[in-house]
Amino acid sequence: MPRSPTLARSRVAESTTVAVVGASLGGLSAANVLHQLGAKVSVFEIFQHGFHERGGALGSVDVSLVQAIRGDTGYTDIRGHGHFYGDLWRYLYEGLPTEAIEFGVDIDEIVDAESTSPGLAINGELRRFDLIIGADGGKSTIRPYVTSSQPTYAGYTVWRGLVPTKGIAGPPRGSAETGGFYYETLGFPVKGPAGQLWNCGVYMAMPESEVAKPTRNRQVQNAMRRVPEWFVPFVRKMFNEPSARFWSECSKKGKVSAHPVAITI
Repeated sequence: MPRSPTLARSRVAESTTVAVVGASLGGLSAANVLHQLGAKVSVFEIFQHGFHERGGALGSVDVSLVQAIRGDTGYTDIRGHGHFYGDLWRYLYEGLPTEAIEFGVDIDEIVDAESTSPGLAINGELRRFDLIIGADGGKSTIRPYVTSSQPTYAGYTVWRGLVPTKGIAGPPRGSAETGGFYYETLGFPVKGPAGQLWNCGVYMAMPESEVAKPTRNRQVQNAMRRVPEWFVPFVRKMFNEPSARFWSECSKKGKVSAHPVAITI
């Protein structure tokens, strides 16, 4: 594994206050680096709890970079071919003071965005900082204060599957091209909080009319995670019977969710 560049360690004034909006991997990475440099960091997350058990995995992780972000060499949990998202999240979360992260906080707006003391309006209260960092995803509250560009659908959707490996052959692998469109399915094993899992995906072209609009409400997203009737027959036609059988079992015993691919112009 190539060694990552050493992160700069010049100190900032301890009185410097920084707000990070969003507590996923990007937000916690920024918060950890700033905390190590001496800033007083406050992280605000709209969801009510942490992401210790959030499903899914990352297939390739630069472990030395993750260690440098947190400022130590404590991350040694290298599990097979993948890294469970919740493990990485917990490692970065534990690198910050507990009081630095506030869950269940929805940002109303930014006040005096271009001043040297911008503020966040939260439930009618104004909290000012020296710097505000937006790391709150596709439906960002912060984005309009930075750019008028909005994400647009790229024409492809990644269907992701997560299911226990016990009794299920996998992972599916294959690629196909038809009508000028390219399709691929692949996966890898990863150790989750409850045991070994298959983490797999199908990358396919889909019309925008068939894609659910992004939402910041994860409960609504969960309600949309029903596999359409055409999905498994389509996989069978494009790839093979073992792939179709895997995704059928995954939809029954695991979780299958659609993730539209967006681009920003």
